[in-house]
Amino acid sequence: MDTMWWVPDILAGYESADLGAPSTAPAGRPDGALTRTLVRRVAVPESPRAVALIVHGYNDYFFATHLADALVESGCVTYAVDMRRAGRSLRPGNQPHHIAHIDELADDIADAATAACDDAAARGLGTLPLVVHAHSTGGLAATVWASDRPHPALAGLILDGPFYGLVLSASQRALLACMPAVARVLPRMVVDPARSPYTAGLLARGWTFDTAWKDPEGVGATAGWLAATHAAQRRAARGLPIGVPVLVASSDSSGPDRLDNSRLGSQDTVVEVKAIEPMLSGLGARARRLVIAGAVHDLALSTAVPRALPGGSRELRRLSASPAPPRRTRDLTRRPRPRAPEKPLVACESGVIMGAGFVLTGLLLAITLAGASVLRWQARPAHAAGLAVASVAAMSGVLAASVATLPTSGAGEPGAAPSVAVLVAVDDDPPAVAETADAVADPLEWLVVQGPEVVAAIPWPFDGQVEAVREGVATAVDVSESELEAYYAEHGLLVREGSTFVVQTRAGWPARVNLADGYVTVTFG
Repeated sequence: MDTMWWVPDILAGYESADLGAPSTAPAGRPDGALTRTLVRRVAVPESPRAVALIVHGYNDYFFATHLADALVESGCVTYAVDMRRAGRSLRPGNQPHHIAHIDELADDIADAATAACDDAAARGLGTLPLVVHAHSTGGLAATVWASDRPHPALAGLILDGPFYGLVLSASQRALLACMPAVARVLPRMVVDPARSPYTAGLLARGWTFDTAWKDPEGVGATAGWLAATHAAQRRAARGLPIGVPVLVASSDSSGPDRLDNSRLGSQDTVVEVKAIEPMLSGLGARARRLVIAGAVHDLALSTAVPRALPGGSRELRRLSASPAPPRRTRDLTRRPRPRAPEKPLVACESGVIMGAGFVLTGLLLAITLAGASVLRWQARPAHAAGLAVASVAAMSGVLAASVATLPTSGAGEPGAAPSVAVLVAVDDDPPAVAETADAVADPLEWLVVQGPEVVAAIPWPFDGQVEAVREGVATAVDVSESELEAYYAEHGLLVREGSTFVVQTRAGWPARVNLADGYVTVTFG
């Protein structure tokens, strides 16, 4: 890549450089000049061990300097990219965040990765392994990139709340299925206003950013963007094997993106976290799951306690090391968690979707008439007939999906979501305690916690007296509170809520450990 010209960035202590236009022009009519921007932290670690590249999501750009600081503390020379039509790369005429294919974002990640690695070498830091930290839509694009054409130096991938799915009803899924047809004719049509109470909540909780680049009113999602991301999600569902360690991290729950949601600041209100688990096996044998209780969509913008949970920093140290062969360990999350019943649509939501369905039907009818007229004018009656048949089928599907949103009699409230304590479904004959503990290949020692529905393991300084405890049951141990605190501090696990230690199980779920008067009590959630 050509020599980059670095200039002071809008963030103090950072510099930015224009990566220029993508080498492959995107499909469709141009909407202004396209460029991408690479941002670098000027200060570097004393002993660099990796290059880290931060990739943003939708209605987003790089501003989280505390995330970059954490990466530097882990030994990473830190860069970030603002992709096309986003943040620093937004140019006059651009339709913010619009894409026609996920490969457009994959191209931007590829170019930024190459530029970051080349720049680190040019700074005299040597040839370093590459770790990519990608959020939301950036995480979806990074998944495709890391599977299809990874950089040779790629050593690890961190996916922060990846956009693998949304909470959708059957009718909404039917409408989404029409997007490819709409996108072929009107790719830039805004289909979803994509309001963002989530972003407004970030401002209310004290985060600061440029609202011209991360708009609390949201950025309307185009038919092209919806079709492109949905196609990428289908690819990921079929499997996108990645040859390096992958850490897939998210909140422990999803909820409605509304200001009246009491958990707006403690759960993912943008993507469906339950869509992540089915994707995990398709990412390769080295993919790991990390669940952070109380986190929001962008884990780095959560409150202090979720951000301080130790699993992420420990995994980062592993990923930033040189690639190593995968270890054979027992997967304590071998069975998926039960799914909560789907929330029925209320009358207001039904009316909105039904109205949208009729609008879309009228739009398809107008497109059909216009397209048929043009094709007939071009003496291509067969193509005109084909367009008419396809459009009638699409309109029928939209109308059927819209009518399906009408509320039925007796529709009640949704069932309760499964408890966070449902970590692992166990067999009728659970594995032996000693076997479970010994199966975990990790420098930490682990104490097995047996619940009514689960078997999990927490970090524990073994005293030889107890090998297992029961969830919620006080158990006598020979470890003092000061010894436990010293053990957690030694391994970078020390997070406290009052007199309670907050740790993660071997499977990545949160656990609370209370040790008092020689008795330990462990609870999940």
